[in-house]
Amino acid sequence: MEQTLRMEKIALLKELLDLVDGERVSYSPYGTSNEDSFLSGINEGISKAEEQINALIEKLEAHE
Repeated sequence: MEQTLRMEKIALLKELLDLVDGERVSYSPYGTSNEDSFLSGINEGISKAEEQINALIEKLEAHE
């Protein structure tokens, strides 16, 4: 079966979502150092990126 352009976009976004999720960093959630705060911010940014990617996937899937 040939994929439509929308199906290809969804597949690409899901692959991107997997890649982004793999970039999380570990840190001590109870740490108070500047480094822990910085690493926590990185994970927060990754979470926001995942939310936006999921929103795009939902938008594309809604128009099937």
